[in-house]
Amino acid sequence: MDHLRVLPNAHPVFKGFLLAGCFLFLLGCGGGGETDAAGPNCAMQAKVNGANWCGTAEFSVSFGPPGGNPVLIIGNADGTAIVIEIASTNNGTYPLTRGEAVYSDKSFTSFASVSGTLVVTTSTPAQLVGTFSFEAIDPRTNGRVVVTSGQFTAPKR
Repeated sequence: MDHLRVLPNAHPVFKGFLLAGCFLFLLGCGGGGETDAAGPNCAMQAKVNGANWCGTAEFSVSFGPPGGNPVLIIGNADGTAIVIEIASTNNGTYPLTRGEAVYSDKSFTSFASVSGTLVVTTSTPAQLVGTFSFEAIDPRTNGRVVVTSGQFTAPKR
């Protein structure tokens, strides 16, 4: 996974989830995309560099091997995706400062978080609800992405 050097401190399982998640979204996404307004069909929404982003693809909180952190994977038909490694599914605020969150753009460039927060507001056996925001960079180009006003309601699988 040499092409995922953007996440030098991330757990190898997280890197694998990122790669697999982005690939699955490219194969199976339908509808949505970067739009002028978030709509009722958005399973998850955020602003990416100020533009509304709508995740309409199927998404979930996936649990890796024992001891691994769950991963929230959200994508849409335009090939973009947001992947967040969740430190805990307990209610609380968690930092996104070392690549725990990644935004992948249409050209498959991955921007890893350098600052931000994930707030888990509701956690039940069936779903996870919360908000997030983060600033991310591509260390190869110093390109920058700012994700704000993120909201999700994800089934646990």
